[in-house]
Amino acid sequence: MGTREPTHYSVAQRCNSELSARALRLGAGSAFHRPTQVYLQLASACNLSCTMCSEANRPEDARHGKGLQSFAPELFARLEAEVFPWSSELYFGVGGEPTFSEHFVDYTERAARAGQEIHLVTNGTFLERDAVARVIAAHVAHVQVSIDAATAETYERIRVGSRWSRLLTGLERLAELRRNAPAGTACRWSLCFVLMRSNVDELSAFVELAHHLGADAVHAQHVIAMTDASVGESLVREPERYDAIRMRAAARARELGIELDAPLPFGPPPDEARRNSPPAPRDPDLAGHVVPCRSPNQTAVILYDGRVYACCHPMAHQKMQLGDLRVQSFEDVWNGRAARNLRVGIKTGDVPTICRTCSIVHSPPPVAEVAGELETSPGLAEHFGDRDLDPLPSKRLAGTRIVDGYVRDLRRHADALAAERDGLVAHVAALQCERDGLARHAANLESDRVHHLGHIANLEAAHGTLLAHAWRLSKRLEPRGVGHLLKSWRRFGRSEDASAPEET
Repeated sequence: MGTREPTHYSVAQRCNSELSARALRLGAGSAFHRPTQVYLQLASACNLSCTMCSEANRPEDARHGKGLQSFAPELFARLEAEVFPWSSELYFGVGGEPTFSEHFVDYTERAARAGQEIHLVTNGTFLERDAVARVIAAHVAHVQVSIDAATAETYERIRVGSRWSRLLTGLERLAELRRNAPAGTACRWSLCFVLMRSNVDELSAFVELAHHLGADAVHAQHVIAMTDASVGESLVREPERYDAIRMRAAARARELGIELDAPLPFGPPPDEARRNSPPAPRDPDLAGHVVPCRSPNQTAVILYDGRVYACCHPMAHQKMQLGDLRVQSFEDVWNGRAARNLRVGIKTGDVPTICRTCSIVHSPPPVAEVAGELETSPGLAEHFGDRDLDPLPSKRLAGTRIVDGYVRDLRRHADALAAERDGLVAHVAALQCERDGLARHAANLESDRVHHLGHIANLEAAHGTLLAHAWRLSKRLEPRGVGHLLKSWRRFGRSEDASAPEET
Protein backbone atom coordinates (compact mmCIF):
# COMPACT_ATOMS: atom_id res chain seq x y z
CA MET A 1 0.00 0.00 0.00
CA GLY A 2 1.26 3.47 -0.82
CA THR A 3 1.64 5.98 1.96
CA ARG A 4 -0.28 9.23 1.96
CA GLU A 5 2.14 12.11 2.20
CA PRO A 6 1.07 14.96 4.48
CA THR A 7 -0.29 17.90 2.52
CA HIS A 8 2.15 20.79 2.24
CA TYR A 9 0.32 23.77 0.79
CA SER A 10 2.09 25.86 -1.81
CA VAL A 11 2.67 29.60 -1.49
CA ALA A 12 -0.20 30.18 -3.93
CA GLN A 13 -2.55 28.05 -1.82
CA ARG A 14 -1.60 29.83 1.40
CA CYS A 15 -2.02 33.26 -0.20
CA ASN A 16 -5.37 32.21 -1.64
CA SER A 17 -6.57 31.07 1.78
CA GLU A 18 -5.59 34.39 3.35
CA LEU A 19 -7.27 36.40 0.62
CA SER A 20 -10.42 34.33 1.11
CA ALA A 21 -10.42 35.00 4.85
CA ARG A 22 -9.98 38.73 4.30
CA ALA A 23 -12.80 38.85 1.75
CA LEU A 24 -15.08 37.00 4.19
CA ARG A 25 -14.34 39.46 7.00
CA LEU A 26 -15.02 42.43 4.73
CA GLY A 27 -18.20 40.92 3.30
CA ALA A 28 -16.89 41.56 -0.20
CA GLY A 29 -18.93 40.31 -3.11
CA SER A 30 -16.08 40.30 -5.60
CA ALA A 31 -13.57 37.52 -5.15
CA PHE A 32 -9.90 38.27 -5.78
CA HIS A 33 -9.19 34.69 -4.85
CA ARG A 34 -10.20 31.22 -5.95
CA PRO A 35 -12.26 28.82 -3.81
CA THR A 36 -10.33 27.15 -1.04
CA GLN A 37 -12.67 24.13 -1.17
CA VAL A 38 -14.02 22.38 -4.25
CA TYR A 39 -16.87 19.85 -4.13
CA LEU A 40 -17.13 17.53 -7.12
CA GLN A 41 -19.95 15.22 -8.10
CA LEU A 42 -17.98 12.44 -9.74
CA ALA A 43 -21.02 10.27 -10.52
CA SER A 44 -24.45 11.42 -11.66
CA ALA A 45 -26.22 8.66 -9.75
CA CYS A 46 -25.93 6.29 -6.81
CA ASN A 47 -26.09 2.53 -6.56
CA LEU A 48 -28.50 2.86 -3.60
CA SER A 49 -31.94 4.39 -3.22
CA CYS A 50 -32.10 5.69 0.35
CA THR A 51 -35.50 6.57 1.75
CA MET A 52 -34.62 10.22 2.51
CA CYS A 53 -32.54 10.92 -0.60
CA SER A 54 -33.64 12.46 -3.88
CA GLU A 55 -32.30 9.33 -5.59
CA ALA A 56 -35.49 7.64 -4.44
CA ASN A 57 -37.48 10.14 -6.53
CA ARG A 58 -36.02 8.83 -9.78
CA PRO A 59 -38.17 6.59 -11.95
CA GLU A 60 -37.68 2.94 -11.12
CA ASP A 61 -35.82 2.29 -14.38
CA ALA A 62 -33.30 5.08 -13.57
CA ARG A 63 -32.44 4.04 -10.01
CA HIS A 64 -29.40 2.18 -8.68
CA GLY A 65 -26.96 3.76 -11.11
CA LYS A 66 -28.79 3.12 -14.35
CA GLY A 67 -27.77 5.71 -16.94
CA LEU A 68 -24.72 6.67 -14.86
CA GLN A 69 -22.57 9.55 -16.14
CA SER A 70 -19.17 10.48 -14.72
CA PHE A 71 -17.44 13.82 -14.31
CA ALA A 72 -15.86 14.49 -17.69
CA PRO A 73 -12.04 14.21 -18.01
CA GLU A 74 -11.88 17.51 -19.96
CA LEU A 75 -13.64 19.32 -17.08
CA PHE A 76 -11.28 17.77 -14.55
CA ALA A 77 -8.31 18.91 -16.65
CA ARG A 78 -9.69 22.47 -16.62
CA LEU A 79 -9.92 22.39 -12.83
CA GLU A 80 -6.33 21.17 -12.63
CA ALA A 81 -5.30 24.26 -14.62
CA GLU A 82 -7.73 26.93 -13.35
CA VAL A 83 -8.52 26.01 -9.74
CA PHE A 84 -6.28 23.38 -8.15
CA PRO A 85 -3.14 25.56 -8.11
CA TRP A 86 -4.98 27.78 -5.57
CA SER A 87 -7.56 25.58 -3.83
CA SER A 88 -6.53 23.54 -0.79
CA GLU A 89 -9.27 20.94 -0.23
CA LEU A 90 -11.16 18.72 -2.64
CA TYR A 91 -14.36 16.93 -1.62
CA PHE A 92 -15.67 13.97 -3.60
CA GLY A 93 -19.36 13.53 -2.92
CA VAL A 94 -22.19 15.92 -3.85
CA GLY A 95 -25.02 13.62 -4.73
CA GLY A 96 -24.34 10.31 -6.41
CA GLU A 97 -21.75 7.83 -5.14
CA PRO A 98 -18.21 9.01 -6.03
CA THR A 99 -16.61 5.56 -5.85
CA PHE A 100 -19.21 4.43 -8.45
CA SER A 101 -17.44 6.58 -11.09
CA GLU A 102 -15.08 4.88 -13.50
CA HIS A 103 -12.60 7.74 -12.97
CA PHE A 104 -12.55 7.68 -9.16
CA VAL A 105 -9.10 6.08 -8.75
CA ASP A 106 -7.51 8.22 -11.50
CA TYR A 107 -9.00 11.52 -10.27
CA THR A 108 -7.98 10.77 -6.69
CA GLU A 109 -4.37 10.15 -7.65
CA ARG A 110 -4.27 13.28 -9.85
CA ALA A 111 -5.82 15.45 -7.14
CA ALA A 112 -3.23 14.21 -4.65
CA ARG A 113 -0.43 15.13 -7.07
CA ALA A 114 -2.03 18.59 -7.40
CA GLY A 115 -1.58 19.14 -3.66
CA GLN A 116 -5.24 18.84 -2.67
CA GLU A 117 -6.28 17.58 0.75
CA ILE A 118 -8.89 15.05 -0.35
CA HIS A 119 -12.12 14.35 1.53
CA LEU A 120 -14.55 11.62 0.55
CA VAL A 121 -18.23 11.17 1.37
CA THR A 122 -19.29 7.63 0.45
CA ASN A 123 -21.91 5.02 1.24
CA GLY A 124 -19.06 2.52 1.71
CA THR A 125 -20.48 -0.17 -0.56
CA PHE A 126 -17.43 -0.21 -2.86
CA LEU A 127 -14.79 -0.33 -0.13
CA GLU A 128 -14.56 -4.07 -0.62
CA ARG A 129 -12.94 -3.39 -4.02
CA ASP A 130 -9.20 -3.51 -3.49
CA ALA A 131 -8.28 -0.68 -5.89
CA VAL A 132 -10.85 1.65 -4.30
CA ALA A 133 -9.84 0.85 -0.73
CA ARG A 134 -6.13 1.20 -1.49
CA VAL A 135 -6.36 4.57 -3.23
CA ILE A 136 -8.50 5.87 -0.35
CA ALA A 137 -6.02 4.65 2.24
CA ALA A 138 -3.10 6.11 0.27
CA HIS A 139 -4.43 9.54 -0.74
CA VAL A 140 -7.64 10.50 1.08
CA ALA A 141 -7.25 12.59 4.22
CA HIS A 142 -10.77 12.11 5.61
CA VAL A 143 -13.39 9.49 4.76
CA GLN A 144 -17.02 9.98 5.81
CA VAL A 145 -19.08 6.81 5.48
CA SER A 146 -22.85 7.36 5.51
CA ILE A 147 -24.62 4.55 7.37
CA ASP A 148 -27.52 6.10 9.38
CA ALA A 149 -28.10 3.02 11.53
CA ALA A 150 -26.54 0.79 14.15
CA THR A 151 -28.45 -2.37 13.25
CA ALA A 152 -28.85 -4.41 10.07
CA GLU A 153 -32.63 -4.07 10.10
CA THR A 154 -32.64 -0.26 10.27
CA TYR A 155 -29.75 0.05 7.83
CA GLU A 156 -31.35 -2.08 5.11
CA ARG A 157 -34.69 -0.32 5.59
CA ILE A 158 -33.14 3.12 5.05
CA ARG A 159 -30.35 2.34 2.57
CA VAL A 160 -32.30 0.39 0.00
CA GLY A 161 -30.07 -1.69 -2.26
CA SER A 162 -27.30 -2.43 0.21
CA ARG A 163 -26.61 -5.22 2.66
CA TRP A 164 -25.27 -4.83 6.18
CA SER A 165 -22.81 -7.72 5.71
CA ARG A 166 -21.36 -6.14 2.55
CA LEU A 167 -20.95 -2.79 4.30
CA LEU A 168 -19.11 -4.35 7.25
CA THR A 169 -16.78 -6.23 4.89
CA GLY A 170 -15.78 -2.98 3.23
CA LEU A 171 -15.34 -1.15 6.53
CA GLU A 172 -13.16 -3.93 7.89
CA ARG A 173 -11.03 -3.74 4.73
CA LEU A 174 -10.52 -0.01 5.23
CA ALA A 175 -9.77 -0.53 8.93
CA GLU A 176 -7.12 -3.12 8.01
CA LEU A 177 -5.41 -0.75 5.59
CA ARG A 178 -5.48 1.99 8.23
CA ARG A 179 -3.89 -0.31 10.81
CA ASN A 180 -1.10 -1.23 8.39
CA ALA A 181 -0.39 2.35 7.33
CA PRO A 182 2.88 3.91 8.53
CA ALA A 183 2.54 6.13 11.57
CA GLY A 184 0.98 9.48 10.79
CA THR A 185 -0.30 8.54 7.31
CA ALA A 186 -3.61 6.81 8.10
CA CYS A 187 -6.71 8.61 6.82
CA ARG A 188 -9.20 10.05 9.27
CA TRP A 189 -12.46 8.11 9.30
CA SER A 190 -15.96 9.22 10.37
CA LEU A 191 -19.32 7.44 10.36
CA CYS A 192 -22.26 9.62 9.32
CA PHE A 193 -25.81 9.54 10.63
CA VAL A 194 -28.84 11.36 9.19
CA LEU A 195 -30.99 12.20 12.20
CA MET A 196 -34.61 11.08 11.74
CA ARG A 197 -37.46 10.28 14.05
CA SER A 198 -37.34 6.65 12.90
CA ASN A 199 -33.63 6.04 13.63
CA VAL A 200 -32.55 8.56 16.27
CA ASP A 201 -32.97 6.01 19.09
CA GLU A 202 -29.93 4.19 17.69
CA LEU A 203 -27.60 7.19 18.01
CA SER A 204 -25.86 5.93 21.17
CA ALA A 205 -25.51 2.46 19.67
CA PHE A 206 -24.13 4.12 16.53
CA VAL A 207 -21.41 5.74 18.64
CA GLU A 208 -20.58 2.31 20.04
CA LEU A 209 -20.47 0.87 16.51
CA ALA A 210 -18.01 3.57 15.46
CA HIS A 211 -15.79 2.72 18.42
CA HIS A 212 -15.99 -1.00 17.61
CA LEU A 213 -15.00 -0.43 13.98
CA GLY A 214 -12.13 1.89 14.91
CA ALA A 215 -13.60 5.12 13.50
CA ASP A 216 -12.35 8.49 14.74
CA ALA A 217 -15.65 10.34 14.89
CA VAL A 218 -19.41 10.33 14.37
CA HIS A 219 -20.97 13.07 12.27
CA ALA A 220 -24.73 13.63 12.57
CA GLN A 221 -26.96 15.91 10.50
CA HIS A 222 -30.69 16.64 10.64
CA VAL A 223 -32.70 15.18 7.78
CA ILE A 224 -33.78 17.35 4.87
CA ALA A 225 -36.99 15.77 3.63
CA MET A 226 -36.39 15.17 -0.07
CA THR A 227 -38.91 12.34 -0.47
CA ASP A 228 -42.48 11.56 0.57
CA ALA A 229 -41.12 8.86 2.87
CA SER A 230 -39.01 11.38 4.79
CA VAL A 231 -41.66 14.05 5.28
CA GLY A 232 -42.46 14.07 8.98
CA GLU A 233 -39.04 12.60 9.90
CA SER A 234 -37.59 15.91 11.12
CA LEU A 235 -36.74 16.09 14.82
CA VAL A 236 -37.56 19.79 14.80
CA ARG A 237 -41.03 18.50 15.66
CA GLU A 238 -39.67 16.61 18.71
CA PRO A 239 -36.97 18.87 20.16
CA GLU A 240 -37.09 17.45 23.70
CA ARG A 241 -36.67 13.91 22.41
CA TYR A 242 -33.65 14.89 20.33
CA ASP A 243 -32.05 16.82 23.17
CA ALA A 244 -32.32 13.84 25.55
CA ILE A 245 -30.97 11.36 23.01
CA ARG A 246 -28.15 13.68 22.04
CA MET A 247 -27.15 14.08 25.69
CA ARG A 248 -26.93 10.30 26.17
CA ALA A 249 -24.99 9.82 22.94
CA ALA A 250 -22.55 12.61 23.86
CA ALA A 251 -21.93 11.02 27.26
CA ARG A 252 -21.30 7.64 25.63
CA ALA A 253 -18.95 9.25 23.10
CA ARG A 254 -16.92 10.80 25.92
CA GLU A 255 -16.68 7.43 27.67
CA LEU A 256 -15.39 5.74 24.50
CA GLY A 257 -13.16 8.57 23.32
CA ILE A 258 -15.15 9.11 20.12
CA GLU A 259 -15.68 12.61 18.75
CA LEU A 260 -19.40 13.37 18.28
CA ASP A 261 -20.18 16.14 15.80
CA ALA A 262 -23.95 16.62 16.12
CA PRO A 263 -26.28 19.64 15.87
CA LEU A 264 -26.68 21.59 19.08
CA PRO A 265 -29.68 20.89 21.33
CA PHE A 266 -32.89 22.79 20.70
CA GLY A 267 -33.00 23.81 24.35
CA PRO A 268 -30.74 26.44 25.90
CA PRO A 269 -27.83 24.50 27.48
CA PRO A 270 -25.28 26.90 28.96
CA ASP A 271 -22.35 25.37 27.14
CA GLU A 272 -19.56 27.33 25.52
CA ALA A 273 -20.37 26.13 22.02
CA ARG A 274 -23.93 27.42 22.26
CA ARG A 275 -22.84 30.77 23.68
CA ASN A 276 -20.41 31.23 20.78
CA SER A 277 -22.85 30.05 18.09
CA PRO A 278 -24.38 32.82 15.91
CA PRO A 279 -28.10 33.24 16.67
CA ALA A 280 -30.33 31.45 14.20
CA PRO A 281 -33.50 33.15 12.99
CA ARG A 282 -36.54 31.43 14.48
CA ASP A 283 -38.83 33.02 11.92
CA PRO A 284 -37.91 31.67 8.46
CA ASP A 285 -39.42 34.73 6.79
CA LEU A 286 -37.44 37.18 8.88
CA ALA A 287 -34.79 38.83 6.73
CA GLY A 288 -31.83 40.82 7.96
CA HIS A 289 -30.11 38.08 9.99
CA VAL A 290 -26.50 37.34 9.19
CA VAL A 291 -26.27 33.79 7.85
CA PRO A 292 -23.20 32.02 9.34
CA CYS A 293 -22.20 30.50 6.00
CA ARG A 294 -18.78 30.54 4.37
CA SER A 295 -19.72 28.57 1.27
CA PRO A 296 -20.25 31.41 -1.25
CA ASN A 297 -16.85 32.83 -0.34
CA GLN A 298 -14.81 29.64 0.00
CA THR A 299 -16.59 26.85 -1.85
CA ALA A 300 -17.39 25.85 -5.42
CA VAL A 301 -19.78 22.94 -5.89
CA ILE A 302 -19.51 21.43 -9.38
CA LEU A 303 -21.84 18.74 -10.69
CA TYR A 304 -20.84 15.95 -13.04
CA ASP A 305 -21.92 17.97 -16.10
CA GLY A 306 -20.12 21.21 -15.21
CA ARG A 307 -22.93 23.19 -13.55
CA VAL A 308 -21.63 25.24 -10.62
CA TYR A 309 -23.57 25.88 -7.39
CA ALA A 310 -23.09 27.88 -4.24
CA CYS A 311 -23.26 25.05 -1.71
CA CYS A 312 -23.91 21.35 -1.12
CA HIS A 313 -27.46 21.68 0.23
CA PRO A 314 -29.67 19.04 -1.47
CA MET A 315 -32.02 21.75 -2.76
CA ALA A 316 -29.16 23.94 -4.02
CA HIS A 317 -29.20 22.11 -7.34
CA GLN A 318 -32.64 23.59 -7.99
CA LYS A 319 -32.24 26.99 -6.38
CA MET A 320 -28.61 28.13 -6.21
CA GLN A 321 -26.94 27.79 -9.63
CA LEU A 322 -24.07 30.21 -10.24
CA GLY A 323 -23.06 29.19 -13.75
CA ASP A 324 -22.04 26.43 -16.15
CA LEU A 325 -18.45 25.50 -17.01
CA ARG A 326 -19.59 24.04 -20.31
CA VAL A 327 -20.21 27.56 -21.63
CA GLN A 328 -18.33 29.82 -19.18
CA SER A 329 -14.85 30.19 -17.79
CA PHE A 330 -14.42 29.52 -14.09
CA GLU A 331 -13.62 33.20 -13.50
CA ASP A 332 -16.90 34.27 -15.16
CA VAL A 333 -18.83 31.93 -12.86
CA TRP A 334 -16.88 32.67 -9.67
CA ASN A 335 -17.25 36.44 -10.05
CA GLY A 336 -20.57 36.49 -11.87
CA ARG A 337 -23.41 38.65 -10.56
CA ALA A 338 -25.16 35.72 -8.85
CA ALA A 339 -22.05 34.83 -6.86
CA ARG A 340 -21.34 38.45 -5.91
CA ASN A 341 -24.93 39.05 -4.80
CA LEU A 342 -24.95 35.95 -2.63
CA ARG A 343 -21.68 36.86 -0.87
CA VAL A 344 -22.97 40.31 0.03
CA GLY A 345 -26.43 39.00 0.94
CA ILE A 346 -25.00 36.47 3.38
CA LYS A 347 -23.65 39.37 5.49
CA THR A 348 -26.95 41.25 5.55
CA GLY A 349 -29.47 38.40 5.54
CA ASP A 350 -30.66 39.43 2.08
CA VAL A 351 -30.78 35.83 0.84
CA PRO A 352 -33.35 33.29 -0.38
CA THR A 353 -35.42 31.22 2.06
CA ILE A 354 -33.22 28.17 1.50
CA CYS A 355 -30.32 30.04 3.17
CA ARG A 356 -32.35 31.42 6.09
CA THR A 357 -33.71 27.97 7.01
CA CYS A 358 -30.64 25.87 6.12
CA SER A 359 -30.13 23.05 8.62
CA ILE A 360 -26.50 22.70 7.58
CA VAL A 361 -25.34 26.14 8.79
CA HIS A 362 -27.96 26.82 11.49
CA SER A 363 -27.55 24.76 14.65
CA PRO A 364 -30.19 23.91 15.65
CA PRO A 365 -32.23 24.44 12.47
CA PRO A 366 -34.99 27.07 12.82
CA VAL A 367 -37.64 24.99 11.01
CA ALA A 368 -38.12 21.56 9.52
CA GLU A 369 -36.85 21.62 5.94
CA VAL A 370 -39.17 19.96 3.46
CA ALA A 371 -38.25 19.77 -0.20
CA GLY A 372 -41.79 20.43 -1.39
CA GLU A 373 -41.97 23.68 0.54
CA LEU A 374 -38.52 24.82 -0.57
CA GLU A 375 -39.38 24.08 -4.18
CA THR A 376 -42.03 26.81 -4.11
CA SER A 377 -39.72 29.37 -2.48
CA PRO A 378 -37.70 31.86 -4.58
CA GLY A 379 -34.37 30.69 -5.90
CA LEU A 380 -31.18 32.71 -6.23
CA ALA A 381 -32.00 34.34 -9.55
CA GLU A 382 -35.61 35.10 -8.58
CA HIS A 383 -34.69 36.51 -5.18
CA PHE A 384 -32.16 39.04 -6.47
CA GLY A 385 -33.80 39.74 -9.82
CA ASP A 386 -31.96 42.55 -11.63
CA ARG A 387 -30.21 43.81 -8.51
CA ASP A 388 -26.43 43.94 -8.34
CA LEU A 389 -25.27 44.28 -4.73
CA ASP A 390 -21.62 44.51 -5.73
CA PRO A 391 -21.19 46.21 -9.11
CA LEU A 392 -17.88 46.19 -10.91
CA PRO A 393 -16.55 49.55 -9.57
CA SER A 394 -17.16 48.18 -6.09
CA LYS A 395 -15.42 45.02 -7.18
CA ARG A 396 -12.26 46.94 -7.98
CA LEU A 397 -12.56 48.91 -4.74
CA ALA A 398 -13.07 45.82 -2.60
CA GLY A 399 -10.24 44.08 -4.39
CA THR A 400 -7.94 47.03 -3.74
CA ARG A 401 -8.73 46.97 0.00
CA ILE A 402 -8.16 43.24 0.21
CA VAL A 403 -5.01 43.12 -1.87
CA ASP A 404 -3.49 46.25 -0.31
CA GLY A 405 -4.01 44.86 3.17
CA TYR A 406 -2.54 41.56 2.16
CA VAL A 407 0.43 43.26 0.48
CA ARG A 408 1.13 45.17 3.72
CA ASP A 409 1.15 41.87 5.60
CA LEU A 410 3.42 40.35 2.99
CA ARG A 411 5.82 43.28 3.30
CA ARG A 412 5.96 42.85 7.08
CA HIS A 413 6.53 39.17 6.56
CA ALA A 414 9.25 39.97 4.00
CA ASP A 415 10.96 42.27 6.50
CA ALA A 416 10.89 39.52 9.09
CA LEU A 417 12.32 37.09 6.56
CA ALA A 418 15.05 39.58 5.64
CA ALA A 419 16.04 39.90 9.30
CA GLU A 420 16.07 36.14 9.59
CA ARG A 421 18.15 35.97 6.41
CA ASP A 422 20.72 38.43 7.84
CA GLY A 423 20.94 36.33 10.97
CA LEU A 424 21.46 33.21 8.90
CA VAL A 425 24.16 34.96 6.82
CA ALA A 426 26.02 35.86 10.04
CA HIS A 427 25.62 32.31 11.28
CA VAL A 428 26.97 30.98 7.98
CA ALA A 429 30.01 33.28 8.29
CA ALA A 430 30.64 31.97 11.82
CA LEU A 431 30.30 28.42 10.56
CA GLN A 432 32.77 29.21 7.74
CA CYS A 433 35.35 30.41 10.30
CA GLU A 434 34.74 27.30 12.35
CA ARG A 435 35.09 25.19 9.21
CA ASP A 436 38.47 26.83 8.40
CA GLY A 437 39.68 26.16 11.93
CA LEU A 438 38.54 22.56 11.73
CA ALA A 439 40.28 22.22 8.35
CA ARG A 440 43.59 23.38 9.90
CA HIS A 441 43.09 20.99 12.79
CA ALA A 442 42.42 18.20 10.31
CA ALA A 443 45.68 19.05 8.48
CA ASN A 444 47.62 18.86 11.76
CA LEU A 445 46.00 15.56 12.57
CA GLU A 446 46.95 14.26 9.12
CA SER A 447 50.59 15.28 9.72
CA ASP A 448 50.53 13.53 13.09
CA ARG A 449 49.01 10.50 11.43
CA VAL A 450 51.89 10.24 8.94
CA HIS A 451 54.43 10.63 11.75
CA HIS A 452 52.73 7.96 13.79
CA LEU A 453 52.61 5.64 10.81
CA GLY A 454 56.43 5.94 10.50
CA HIS A 455 56.85 5.28 14.20
CA ILE A 456 54.59 2.26 13.92
CA ALA A 457 56.75 0.94 11.03
CA ASN A 458 59.90 1.32 13.20
CA LEU A 459 58.21 -0.48 16.06
CA GLU A 460 57.16 -3.25 13.73
CA ALA A 461 60.79 -3.65 12.55
CA ALA A 462 62.10 -3.71 16.14
CA HIS A 463 59.40 -6.20 16.98
CA GLY A 464 60.66 -8.49 14.19
CA THR A 465 64.25 -8.20 15.43
CA LEU A 466 63.23 -9.07 18.98
CA LEU A 467 61.28 -12.07 17.77
CA ALA A 468 64.36 -13.39 15.92
CA HIS A 469 66.55 -12.87 18.99
CA ALA A 470 64.02 -14.64 21.18
CA TRP A 471 64.00 -17.56 18.76
CA ARG A 472 67.83 -17.88 18.96
CA LEU A 473 67.72 -17.81 22.74
CA SER A 474 65.07 -20.49 22.80
CA LYS A 475 67.34 -22.73 20.71
CA ARG A 476 70.18 -22.29 23.19
CA LEU A 477 67.90 -23.21 26.06
CA GLU A 478 66.99 -26.60 24.61
CA PRO A 479 67.91 -29.65 26.90
CA ARG A 480 71.31 -30.22 25.21
CA GLY A 481 72.18 -26.62 25.59
CA VAL A 482 71.18 -26.59 29.28
CA GLY A 483 73.51 -29.51 30.10
CA HIS A 484 76.39 -27.77 28.38
CA LEU A 485 75.75 -24.71 30.51
CA LEU A 486 75.76 -26.83 33.74
CA LYS A 487 79.11 -28.42 32.90
CA SER A 488 80.56 -25.00 32.24
CA TRP A 489 79.24 -23.84 35.60
CA ARG A 490 80.79 -26.81 37.45
CA ARG A 491 84.16 -26.19 35.94
CA PHE A 492 83.87 -22.55 36.77
CA GLY A 493 82.76 -23.33 40.36
CA ARG A 494 85.67 -25.81 41.12
CA SER A 495 88.19 -23.34 39.98
CA GLU A 496 86.71 -20.71 42.25
CA ASP A 497 85.94 -22.90 45.33
CA ALA A 498 87.67 -26.29 45.53
CA SER A 499 85.86 -27.12 48.77
CA ALA A 500 82.43 -26.98 47.16
CA PRO A 501 80.72 -30.41 47.19
CA GLU A 502 80.46 -32.21 43.92
CA GLU A 503 77.01 -32.53 42.59
CA THR A 504 75.68 -36.07 42.76
